[in-house]
Amino acid sequence: MMSEIIRIGVDIEEIVEFDTPELMSKEFLDLCFTKREINYCNKYKYWASHLAVRFAAKEAAIKALSGFDLTLERNKIEIITSENGRPKLLFHTNDANILKLSSDVSLSHSATSAIAFVLLIKDSISVSYSISSILVRRGVAYSSLIATNSSRIIP
Repeated sequence: MMSEIIRIGVDIEEIVEFDTPELMSKEFLDLCFTKREINYCNKYKYWASHLAVRFAAKEAAIKALSGFDLTLERNKIEIITSENGRPKLLFHTNDANILKLSSDVSLSHSATSAIAFVLLIKDSISVSYSISSILVRRGVAYSSLIATNSSRIIP
């Protein structure tokens, strides 16, 4: 069975927005973040950039999920750091349609902006295999493709 890319989501946030009293209220934090995320971000001197990039990842995940009429609240989407240092999405839900998805997430921020890309994947075969298969099936010529999920270059 071939893996299939399901949806891609992207979001960008202004970090200054996460350094305001209105957004840093307990109510806002509880609606948008898990306790583990809040504790993680609070470890850093510039915690607002860490909150902003996690919020961007949640928004990107919501956008990707919405393409298939799937929804999940922000505080049910958790961004953790895996053992190898890469960010990882955790979905806190009983929805089998969401739980069967695997994902890849990329986070980045500058001094002023935070951006996140989310890729939702069906099945467990590498993303690079799926992308190359799609391109080959559609007759697209390509010389190389870098897939972030497998860190391989496809000839």
